[in-house]
Amino acid sequence: MGNDGLKKEVIENITPEMLLNAYAQGYFPMAQSEDDPELMWFNPDPRALIPLDGGFHISRTNKKLFRQHEYRLTLNRDFRGVMEQCRRDRDGCWISNRIIDYYSELQTRGFAQSLECWQGEQLVGGIYGVTPGAAFFGESMFSRVSGASTIALMAMVKALRAAGY
Repeated sequence: MGNDGLKKEVIENITPEMLLNAYAQGYFPMAQSEDDPELMWFNPDPRALIPLDGGFHISRTNKKLFRQHEYRLTLNRDFRGVMEQCRRDRDGCWISNRIIDYYSELQTRGFAQSLECWQGEQLVGGIYGVTPGAAFFGESMFSRVSGASTIALMAMVKALRAAGY
């Protein structure tokens, strides 16, 4: 991995350990499209942070939205579904089939989380990210109905706080 923030290389296999080690160094993989066999290691500087110790500001409007929403919220019920929905509407999305497989393996091992918003049996919003310890690296979120991704983010922050992150 280079110091320029972006290094494209063909990677035959990424193990869960390799992926967690990359996150510990500030890197994550990206692809040019869902079928791209090549992956890039990306290291944004600075990396956006959401402080969970009271620094995460929720507007009055969003607090009201959260109190009044009628979504059913679940944690890790459909991790793969959240990832697939995150890439669905984005042209040239960085979430390739391989990346979904790698992150799903992390989730199976307890190192990635998703929070889902449901209307009936329809997945209408969600967020997912990697948790290599006491940090949550939010990778992407989506919304099929107004406010669902905002609800997912606020619910994830609440769940992370409750879990001691």
